[in-house]
Amino acid sequence: MISCTFLDVTKAFDRIRYCKLFRLLIDRGMPPCIIRVFVGFYTCNLVRVAWNGTLSDYFLAVNGVNKGGVLSPIIFSMYIDGLLIIVLLAVA
Repeated sequence: MISCTFLDVTKAFDRIRYCKLFRLLIDRGMPPCIIRVFVGFYTCNLVRVAWNGTLSDYFLAVNGVNKGGVLSPIIFSMYIDGLLIIVLLAVA
């Protein structure tokens, strides 16, 4: 039997919620000192939008991981791991 699943992850990195991410890291047994680094890195992330030559004021990003970041694909994989397990169990 061959199964195929498609998942549109076009905006996936933008949709990662920090609270859920930190909870998943805790549940996976990641050391607290590493989690604190992630919390500091992601919760103190000021961004601004450039559109049509105009820059917005800085604002605090409340979700999402850095596109192009070295750890972003790994973090995303851990974030959706539970979803993939549910899909695989449903197919089996």
